[in-house]
Amino acid sequence: MVNKIKSEIIKIEIDKATFNGTKTAITPTYINLFFGNNGTGKSTIAHIIESGKGVTYTDGNRSEDYIMLVYDQKFINDNMQNYHNLKGIFTFDEINSAIQSEFDRINNCLTEAKNKQIAAEQAKTESEERLAELDEKFVKSQYSVLKPLRNKFKKLLPSKFGTSKTLISEIRQYLNKANLQDENEMQKQYDAIYRSDAREYEEFPTISDSAALDKIENKDILEVVIANAAQTEFAQFLARIGATEWMRQAHKRYHNHSEGYCPYCYRMLDPDFEQKFIESFDDRYEKNLLKLNDFLEKYRNKANEIFIHIRKLPEDIYPYADEKEYRKKLEVLKSVISGNIELIKSKIAEPYKKVSLVNITPYLQDISAITNTINSMIRTNNIIFNTKKVAIWDLQESLFCHMAYILKENFKYHEQQREAIRSNIEKQKNIISEQNDSISELKRKIREMHSNVKDTTIAMNNINEMLYNANFQGFEMRPHIDELQPFGNKKPINYEVVRTSNDKIATDLSEGEKNFIAFLYFLQKVLGNETDQKDTREKIIVIDDPVSNMDNNSMLIISEQIKKMIEVCLHNIDNKNIQKNSSIKQIFVFTHNAHFYREITYPYADNYKSVSLYLIRKINNLSSVHLCERQDSSDPTTMVNVNPIKDSYTALWDDYREISSVISLLNITKMILNRYFLQLLGYKRNKFRKIILEENQDIFTHDKNGNNDNTKYYIASTMLSCIDTISYNTEKNLYYTDNSMDINIYRKTFQMIFECMHQKQHYNMMMGIEERKEE
Repeated sequence: MVNKIKSEIIKIEIDKATFNGTKTAITPTYINLFFGNNGTGKSTIAHIIESGKGVTYTDGNRSEDYIMLVYDQKFINDNMQNYHNLKGIFTFDEINSAIQSEFDRINNCLTEAKNKQIAAEQAKTESEERLAELDEKFVKSQYSVLKPLRNKFKKLLPSKFGTSKTLISEIRQYLNKANLQDENEMQKQYDAIYRSDAREYEEFPTISDSAALDKIENKDILEVVIANAAQTEFAQFLARIGATEWMRQAHKRYHNHSEGYCPYCYRMLDPDFEQKFIESFDDRYEKNLLKLNDFLEKYRNKANEIFIHIRKLPEDIYPYADEKEYRKKLEVLKSVISGNIELIKSKIAEPYKKVSLVNITPYLQDISAITNTINSMIRTNNIIFNTKKVAIWDLQESLFCHMAYILKENFKYHEQQREAIRSNIEKQKNIISEQNDSISELKRKIREMHSNVKDTTIAMNNINEMLYNANFQGFEMRPHIDELQPFGNKKPINYEVVRTSNDKIATDLSEGEKNFIAFLYFLQKVLGNETDQKDTREKIIVIDDPVSNMDNNSMLIISEQIKKMIEVCLHNIDNKNIQKNSSIKQIFVFTHNAHFYREITYPYADNYKSVSLYLIRKINNLSSVHLCERQDSSDPTTMVNVNPIKDSYTALWDDYREISSVISLLNITKMILNRYFLQLLGYKRNKFRKIILEENQDIFTHDKNGNNDNTKYYIASTMLSCIDTISYNTEKNLYYTDNSMDINIYRKTFQMIFECMHQKQHYNMMMGIEERKEE
């Protein structure tokens, strides 16, 4: 007895989705071809094979030991992505699709970085413009503030400071030395340098000792009471009448000229008058009087010496000297000195009186202070006059310090405004720098990623050649070189599908055409027609619904290519995998298309040991997999493959016998009635309904006792509804059915339809009911 040959996957256990709880298991061979309607569980099996969970390999191997190539919707999505949603332009291969997605992400980041950079550049420019405008307004306003000083000291500001910008810029350098200056003093210095009559001036006389008058010898005599101590009768007489000093002075003035007569009454004096007079004045009195007179003489002489000296002013008086004030002080001094002299004289006249003089020192100090101030200005003038270059520099320095002082607070406020704008400029510079670094890094990543692009050029050329050899004239593949290739990359990552009829990009590709292109690319991966194909592991091929939504021409090409894969697999079995790099060890094909299934199965159905045909069905939302085989009629010991497409009608009866749901049963009965009565026996729908529901109405409207009961009539009417447009998807049900009703009523009604149509024998045959022989 011939058995199936085990390949790489020797067992598949299926316990997911609609197979859950069914404990379904498959023992595949090399070529495994599955047929099943949509929704029966084909993709579930394909996913299990791909995942390796529940899959047993020969000799303890694992899924990692093989190249698992799966064609399904996921392959299409992963390996054929629309480039930037542009119709007719695709990125091929999963690696390139991932790179393209990363390209798009990086390009978005690049665009974002460039936009941020541009925005920062613009913000920086705007801030710089605001700063320039702020500086310009400030310079103009401060230049205006300085106008009086600029005019006053015009010659101190050379041409390089003739503009507002240069002058304010220079003043900014003096902010740390800002100092309030005496503008009048500066004016004097300025005139000393620049007046046309500028010259040297003689200094005012100075006072060497302001206390000279107040410290003359014997000044204390003024505080002494000078009295005559003689006790002669004449002395006492003079004292009584208070004429002692008068008599003394008169004697002093006239005694050498009286010729013996009294100068006042002209009487002859006594001969002894002179002796009596002398005896009437003591020595101490005379000495004090001498001191007093001597003091007066010295005081007068010193006062004349000082006054004459300080009164003698230069002929060419310094213009800024306060001559008027000086002379006023001299007059005051003269008056005070004169007053003191009169006080001394009064003391001499009345020696017994005490006299206090006014101190002259403060007056001389006032005059000395004025003199020092004037002489200081004169010396400065003379120094400036004699050293103009240095003086100009010093005065210019003072002027800038003074201007800086005047503008200091304005500069401070202006600097605060500038700092706020400069801070924003620095912020934008940092952003620009960061974005420049980011852009450079992103460009580096793009260059690096381009080196990882998988070259699909050979694969695309092979697809075009395959289409040409198959006389397919719908479209061809061309490289799409775009902006994502800025670094000289020679490997196209995107391709455009071009209509050969008009040489334009096919923006109207159907879903079937897209799937067709994806399968052709899948075929290149299977055959190893890619430049970077270096993996020599054996391949397991899984193909899930490859001809979905395709026209007959595309379906024919794909069926032929799958048959070539099958041939390669069978060839490798016979030749023990001599060509390792192109070896296909096992194939699984899943489809719901009966025509396609027949195309790929009929050449190989006779190869029982290496080819297995399967039927996938779903009943009551539970799926099952059936190996389609039977005993060979010519040799009962031998099993042969049975194509499930040829026996699909029988499969419907198998489903009918197993179904326990009213809704599922109703759908199966519709398909059986459609296939047998309308398609095989050729009944017209209306005729068929008329026979059942009109000509045999009584049978369906009465029970076995003859009582009225329309239940079977309504069930029969439902079964006959739209049977000529029946869908083979057992999950669809467009009619209301009471699922709680006894399913046996539905089965009985179905049987009655065959009996009314005189097809009881066919019903019994399909149900496996042996008819009783009539006695």
